[in-house]
Amino acid sequence: MPGFSPEGPSGLLHISLSQDVSLGPRQKGRTMAQERLDALNDLYSFYGQEALRCENASAWLAGCAMRGAQLEAKLRVLCEMSGVSGRSWTLGPLSEVAVEEGWLPAKIEIDGDQVPVSELTKFVMEMRNLLHAGNVLAEDMARWVDETTFRVQSKFLAKLVIQLDGAEKVLS
Repeated sequence: MPGFSPEGPSGLLHISLSQDVSLGPRQKGRTMAQERLDALNDLYSFYGQEALRCENASAWLAGCAMRGAQLEAKLRVLCEMSGVSGRSWTLGPLSEVAVEEGWLPAKIEIDGDQVPVSELTKFVMEMRNLLHAGNVLAEDMARWVDETTFRVQSKFLAKLVIQLDGAEKVLS
């Protein structure tokens, strides 16, 4: 069964894998697509739990990375459910698909302003991609992620996820 579990006294994360996709052995009567969808939903939940752990530990950069991964997993869930395929499944193209498919509006209200979803996802990607040293160096300065940055990103993501949860209900 696909999923995640702590392994051993170190509590290191164990992710079940198979040869074809990041899933465990196929259960009788279930298609690979069903299992992939379950695995993506598991990832979505896992990344959300990890983001909360990061918040509790004041690990802001890690929390931003987990929130970005959580959004990406949710968008992949919707693509799997709707049968949308044929693109690079990184956060940028996934958010474009979400707008094209009507899962997200082109703009979302944040603090009274209409903010383009493309700007929100770009911000989320930038924060997530600060895990890569080359991205930080390319900026010609280190961009430190603090609690405010994490909370702003979390607020953006909460707005996006509310929209995506509604789309998921329609698709199911």
